[in-house]
Amino acid sequence: MEKYFPPELLSDIFSRLPVKSILRFKCVSKKFCSTINDIDFVKLHSSQSLKNKTNFKLVITDGDGHIILLRFDSLEDPEFLENPLKYKTRDFVYPIAVCNGIVCLIRLDNTVALFNIATRNHRILPSLDDESFSFQVFGYDPSNDDYKVVRVTAPEVMVYSLKGNAWRKLNKDFHYPINSVHTSAPCFSGNVHVLLAPVQGIREDNLILRFDLSTEEFEEKLGENIWMMKEYGIKESWTKLLSVVEQEGIRQMDYSLVLPVAYSLNREKVLLRLTGSREKCTKLAWYDLKKKRIEMLGKLKDTLPRDFFANVTVESLVSLEERKQQLILYDQDNHYGWDGRGLITAMRIFIVLVIALLALCFISS
Repeated sequence: MEKYFPPELLSDIFSRLPVKSILRFKCVSKKFCSTINDIDFVKLHSSQSLKNKTNFKLVITDGDGHIILLRFDSLEDPEFLENPLKYKTRDFVYPIAVCNGIVCLIRLDNTVALFNIATRNHRILPSLDDESFSFQVFGYDPSNDDYKVVRVTAPEVMVYSLKGNAWRKLNKDFHYPINSVHTSAPCFSGNVHVLLAPVQGIREDNLILRFDLSTEEFEEKLGENIWMMKEYGIKESWTKLLSVVEQEGIRQMDYSLVLPVAYSLNREKVLLRLTGSREKCTKLAWYDLKKKRIEMLGKLKDTLPRDFFANVTVESLVSLEERKQQLILYDQDNHYGWDGRGLITAMRIFIVLVIALLALCFISS
C-alpha cells in the first residue's frame, strides 16, 4: 500500500500532525520511519507549525525540577513531565531557556542537559569540571543549523555545539559584571538575549545584551519598560509596547519584575510574567493591547508552582540522540519501547488516514 503514498504526500500529511501522532507512525513501516527521521522533514514540520499556529506550548519550569506543559491557545490540558536531571528530591534544577521545543536545564552541580518536551529524549552535555559562578544562554543558530549553549564565567566565554557535542573557548572576553545578569530571554532569529540589572556606580538603567549565535558577538541595548522590535535587527524599529509604571493594576499589586513571555496567537494580547516584591510568588497575566488593560490568570493558581519561569515554544521533532538507534515506538500511555499497544494504536491511525485520503479523492472526483 505504500506505493500509493509518494514521499511528498507523506511529508505534507505528517507535517500537519502533532508530534505525538507522528511518532506513532514510525513503527508502521521503514518508509514512514525514514520520512519522519529525515532532517528536512523535521524542519518542514516546524515550519508548518509556525505557519498554521499549531503545536504551541506554554512551558512552566521551576528550581525544584517541575516541567509543566499547557496548550498555549487555551492554557489548558496540563502535562507534568519527568525532569531528566531530577534524580533526588533536593536536586535544584534551573531552566536556562527553551527553543524549538527543547528545554535547556542546569543542575546545581553544573550538569547541563537538553530535553525535547515532545519526544521526551534528552542529552547530557559533556562536563566542564568548573564550579565557578556563571550564567548560560541557549538557542538555535540557523546559519549553521546547530543548537548552542553559551556559558559565561567572566571573562571566559565557552560555547557548546550540539553537532560537535563539545565545548570550545571563544577568543573574546565578557566585560560586564556577571552578578548583574538578571534573566535571559528566548532565542529569536539566531540571537539570544540577556537582561542585565543596573550596577551602582557603573550603569543606572537596565541593559539588554544580545549574543549572535552565528558571529558569536555581543551587542548591547539600553532599555526601560517593555519594548518591541518590529523589524528584528533594525535598531530604529524599536517601539515602546507598554510602560510598567503606567499600569495601575501592576503598581497596586506591587510586582517588582514584569517580563513579557509571548504574544497571543492572534497578536491582540501579550502574556506577562509578574514576580511579587513582598512575597516570592509568580503569576501570569494577559495585557490587552487594544484595551490597555491587565487580566490576571487566576484559573492557573492550583496548577502552577509558587515561583516559576514561563516560555512559549513549538513542539518539534529535533533529535538529541548522539547516534542512530533502533526504531522507537511511542505508545498511547506515553512510554517508549516495543509495545503491542503502541503498534495497535499506530495501525489504527494508519487505517483512519487511508480512509480519509480515499474519501477526499472520492469527493474531489
